[in-house]
Amino acid sequence: MHGIAAAAKQFFLLAVIKLSHYDRSSFSQRLNVLIHGKVVGGRGKAAVQIAQNSEAIAKAIGAQPFAGSLNLVLDKPVRFVESEATFFDNGFRMLWPATLNGIPVWLYRWKHTSLHVVEIISPINLRDTLRVGENQKVTIALPENIVDKISFSQNITWAAVWAGRRNWCYTRDSYYYKFLNFCRASGATQQLPEKGMLDVLANVIKYKLKRFSLVKPDR
Repeated sequence: MHGIAAAAKQFFLLAVIKLSHYDRSSFSQRLNVLIHGKVVGGRGKAAVQIAQNSEAIAKAIGAQPFAGSLNLVLDKPVRFVESEATFFDNGFRMLWPATLNGIPVWLYRWKHTSLHVVEIISPINLRDTLRVGENQKVTIALPENIVDKISFSQNITWAAVWAGRRNWCYTRDSYYYKFLNFCRASGATQQLPEKGMLDVLANVIKYKLKRFSLVKPDR
């Protein structure tokens, strides 16, 4: 009986999130951008953040969020358009509607999220529903108006810090926080930098001269 009740709950929640997505200006007909990534293990921080902001998230997604997120490392850097986001936590955290392997979900980021990282929020347990485990490939589909441009210099910045080290966002906190301010100033995070391109390039050169040679990439 417990298994039947759990399955019924999953079915109901799927129906709710599909309606909340697809009632928005034929959302399902505009899923013309595909982004690929893999599932990675997290640090348990999202469960705390979701619990602290559950009321605001529930209002945004139309149902109580599952306690935790599905963590993805993307194949390439992607920035989402903040004007298309639903904000919570005093504007520091954001949600965008999308689908993950065909299931309606919400993309979750905070201001200084690295451009190759996105977490997925849903009312359902996505690992169980999608039957995905560590390092398994998944596909995000979303409208093109949600995807923002990344400049050449910002791509260079991202590559200097994260090429060959994409998983380190979740496995090496010391590395992540060591270069956080540099990434924010140089355009390698979700939030756009306040400085211009010359300042960004200067940051990249400074980083390469003083830092890059000290950190070895994954083998």
